[in-house]
Amino acid sequence: MLCVDDPKNYCSHPDKLLKDHLKEVGEFSSRNIMGAGRSDLKSFAFTAGALHDVGKFTHSFQEHLRTGKRLSCSDHALVSSLIAYGESKRYLSGTDEVKNNVYPLLTMLAVLSHHGELKGLTTLSDLLNKKAEEVESGNSCLSDQLRELEKKWDYIKSELDFLDLQVKPSISLLKEARKSVYTVRKYLSELVNEQKYFWDWYFDGLLLFSSLIDADKHSASETQYVSSPSLDPSLLIKYAESLPRSGRVQPMRDELFSYAVNTQLKDPISFLNAPTGSGKTISGSILALKRSKRRVVYSLPFISIIEQAYDVLQRVYGDSVLKYHHLSYFLDNKGNKQTDLGDEYADMERKLMVAESWDSPFVVTTFEALVNTILSSENSYLKRLHNLANSSLILDEIQAMGIEELYVVKEALEEAVKRLNIEVLFMTATNPFWEGSSPVKTKPNRYVVELELGSTVSPEEMADLACDKSDIMVEYNTIASSLKGFDVLKECTKGSKVYYLSTRVVPKERLERVKKIMKEKGKGNGVVLVTTQLVEAGVDLDFTEAMRDLGPIDSIIQAAGRVNRNWVRESGKLKVVRVKRDGLPTDFALVYGKLTEEVTLNALEDRSSFTEAEVEDVLKKYYDVLKVKFKPSNSRLRSDLLGKVTGLEFDKVKLQLIKEEPKYTVFVLLDKEAEEVYERLKDALKSKGFSRRALVKALMAKAENYIVKTWEKLPLEQDSELGWYIVRREEVENYYDKEKGLKSEKDESAIVW
Repeated sequence: MLCVDDPKNYCSHPDKLLKDHLKEVGEFSSRNIMGAGRSDLKSFAFTAGALHDVGKFTHSFQEHLRTGKRLSCSDHALVSSLIAYGESKRYLSGTDEVKNNVYPLLTMLAVLSHHGELKGLTTLSDLLNKKAEEVESGNSCLSDQLRELEKKWDYIKSELDFLDLQVKPSISLLKEARKSVYTVRKYLSELVNEQKYFWDWYFDGLLLFSSLIDADKHSASETQYVSSPSLDPSLLIKYAESLPRSGRVQPMRDELFSYAVNTQLKDPISFLNAPTGSGKTISGSILALKRSKRRVVYSLPFISIIEQAYDVLQRVYGDSVLKYHHLSYFLDNKGNKQTDLGDEYADMERKLMVAESWDSPFVVTTFEALVNTILSSENSYLKRLHNLANSSLILDEIQAMGIEELYVVKEALEEAVKRLNIEVLFMTATNPFWEGSSPVKTKPNRYVVELELGSTVSPEEMADLACDKSDIMVEYNTIASSLKGFDVLKECTKGSKVYYLSTRVVPKERLERVKKIMKEKGKGNGVVLVTTQLVEAGVDLDFTEAMRDLGPIDSIIQAAGRVNRNWVRESGKLKVVRVKRDGLPTDFALVYGKLTEEVTLNALEDRSSFTEAEVEDVLKKYYDVLKVKFKPSNSRLRSDLLGKVTGLEFDKVKLQLIKEEPKYTVFVLLDKEAEEVYERLKDALKSKGFSRRALVKALMAKAENYIVKTWEKLPLEQDSELGWYIVRREEVENYYDKEKGLKSEKDESAIVW
């Protein structure tokens, strides 16, 4: 290899000269920041890219590269970041002392962090103080590195002739950086104490980091950037016009479609309020595509509806649509899933880079992936932030987020509109912001919600009420209750197939069951489905009637959206009851909290029923009461997160959409494919080389199809490398029920989904 064979070469990677890598990364970083529409940050981005590995011009690092052994003083990020800090100070002018210190520090943080998560000012302060103590004691790698680089500086300048280097490596840079950190932190802490929050420097720091790490990975992997033109909305319009038209729901869909075709959204943040089943996927996509941005990013809460949206859009735009979630894995050149994992990984790292960077004109992804792109510090999330700039975002089924989290996301996106030049479309049938108006004037009246809330019933009693039904969805709040209900309905239902859905069932089987149910219904057959909240948002199922344990009103309305969805009957019915098990609070209180239960009961206290035509009035009262009780705009969650944003504590910014996740991961070797994936994943973890990361990532995605997460620690073998508990093929019957999923050895009373 180039660098191993000739020790005279200074290299960044085994087959890449350091001077070439630094030039490429500087140019790519500059390209990325310009693509994000931020020419004012171009010099800082170029400096970060061109100097991010300048510390590799040391003997220790080159010896490490040749031998593969980690040597004393071979780490290069800190010394490189100090030089980038000093060099970037020359781009500033004016009298604003804080601003003149902020941007060199943002450049420094990007370089310092480029191998991991983006660090914040407090972490940087602690690191610099520690290094200052080491320098003072005379035992410092940093001092040795700076002295070595200073001696070589004339040579380094000649190697980096594309840079007009002005700053020499010197220990004085450490002192200057510490002073800058103190000045900036003092100013920002005063703002936070006064509750004066702002986002500008936060987003600028993310952009510099994103531009750098994406450029670094492209250069290191010799991956060319892909230039994709924005997609033509007329193709989607023609596709929609070719779809069959039928039923009483068609006028509603026509109205929404006509609105999308004839409307150009003007406001950077818009709301599309439309009933369930009105065709928001196509109409919302048309509205977003007409904004003429670089790309559209369409986000949804659940994988099942991501698959549905992707299938529609991929039919029209083919490989120009990228599906990105933790269960998605790579496609071959024809857009087919790769099932032969033999020699398919030659180009896998490049495909992974495109996917993780969202380097595609249309991306379909999860809320979690979108939110983590602007509210996290992780390298793998932030490397696509610069591609989010100048994009049109869709957030569909927004009611699936918690009210506090949703308000924070909305505020973050309002600020991103200003700094990243994005445009946002919120879509829902139940708008918690109560902003915008529905373009659908033909109000459907497809169902009635009957409320029987005066007393409670057991899970079995709720199921008994559905025993004589041939086409019904029965939705519980907890897994424990849903399993009890399923047992009853399996015994008492005659003539219809009974299906079960919850997160106890592995994802592969959940998706297959939804497809089977849709196929049965397509044949006109009745189906009995026992489920948790998995089906609430967007899953295109249509039942004659349904039952639901009482939940938040927006969830009740989403459940009602699976009743008479296509308006083929005069009216459907959703019966709502309150489930309570012996010795426990209601399932509602266990899952959503007693306060939310009180708010819901308060909003419904004067009603025994309501129709779809009355939904708007019911929702308004609910959200009015909820805002008074929760005060989401003044919540502790908001003030805590905004304090970290304003304080540039990048490594402490995190918005958890799922509040608490189960502790234990169980991998079920359910079939031969699961066994094959597991064996190959174990082999991949032992492999080395550049393709390892992509190989592991692709196999992890396939493995997720067989994973169940649980709060209960089962007596299973644990894989020490993966941390997973393994259900072997010979153990499947003992631990996994083919209908109900992973078995529990105790009653997980409050576990949901």
